[in-house]
Amino acid sequence: MTDWFPYEEDEETPGLSPDETAFLDTLREAAGRWSVPFADSWAARGETEPSLLAVVSLVDSEARVSLGDFGVHVLGDRARGDQLHNQLFTLPDEPTGFAVDVKGPPRRLAAECAKWFEALLGKSVVHARWRHAGQVYAQLWSFGDTGEGLVQSYDPGSAPRRQLEDLQARGHVRGRGWVQVAGIEAAPDEVRRVR
Repeated sequence: MTDWFPYEEDEETPGLSPDETAFLDTLREAAGRWSVPFADSWAARGETEPSLLAVVSLVDSEARVSLGDFGVHVLGDRARGDQLHNQLFTLPDEPTGFAVDVKGPPRRLAAECAKWFEALLGKSVVHARWRHAGQVYAQLWSFGDTGEGLVQSYDPGSAPRRQLEDLQARGHVRGRGWVQVAGIEAAPDEVRRVR
């Protein structure tokens, strides 16, 4: 049997309250019945806030790429979840399409969060690669059912000539020059199912 959401207590990590214990016990019990592929999971106390945190991490083991951490922050009678910051494990400023927000007693919160985790883990994940002159120049890991991107990369040095300028002109570059591979009009050269 796989151990879902382990919580390690030490001198710096306080123990769980009765409500938090009820939440984690119920979540683990539900996870034990899931019929989805296993993913790394853990529970911990939030570092920047006093909430209990339960997280699953999606990984492409073959490519050795972290695809994202999805988790819930539980505080009192409320649980809020989403794709988390990859180092701080905080919720995004604006909820994404993955967000969940539920209120209620601990066992109800856990049951709703378990449904949310199971739905996420049940989604297929695909890895698309684009090649030019024998080199991979763009990659995208996304959910297979919706196409929602998880991780992407783009190497302008290996890309077809003038493609970067075209992507920039059409608004597919954000922030500090991050190229959005969704703007590539050509079909990927290779698509592999990750989960």
